[in-house]
Formats: sequence, C-alpha cells, structure tokens
Amino acid sequence: MALDEEIEKARVERDAQDAEQREKQRRQERTQERLLELAADAAKRLAPYARRETAQYLHVVQPSPVGTVTGPGAGRTGRRTVSGAG
Repeated sequence: MALDEEIEKARVERDAQDAEQREKQRRQERTQERLLELAADAAKRLAPYARRETAQYLHVVQPSPVGTVTGPGAGRTGRRTVSGAG
C-alpha cells in the first residue's frame, strides 16, 4: 500500500509539473505572438516617417541628376584637381 501511495504521489507531482511547464510554454508563445504584433504595428505606424526621413536625407546627400555628365565617373561630386599643379 505504501508503495502505491508513493507512486501515486510521484505521479500527481509529475502531472502538476507537466501542467506548469505547458502553461509556461503557452505564456511564452502568447508573449512572442504579442511582441510580433506590436513590432508589426510599430513598423506600420513608423513607415511614413521613415520614408519621409529617407527622402529628405537622400535629397540632401545625393547630388541632383540634372546637369550631370554620363559615362565613367558620372555622379561623382567634389573638386577635381590636376596632379602636379601647385
């Protein structure tokens, strides 16, 4: 009888641990899903600002294509110097 009681006690304890582990896993999955939802929402909300900031940055950094030459070296900016001049 004592052996049966010990076995049952161990079984109940193991079942409780398994249930706790399953609940912990479910909570982690729900948390992960919620984080992904929040990240997607944040990306969606910030997209217009990112596009505007990128457009402003590119407008300032990239030279205007109007009046540039084509061919090798096209699009290079800056002062060109002749070597040996001085």
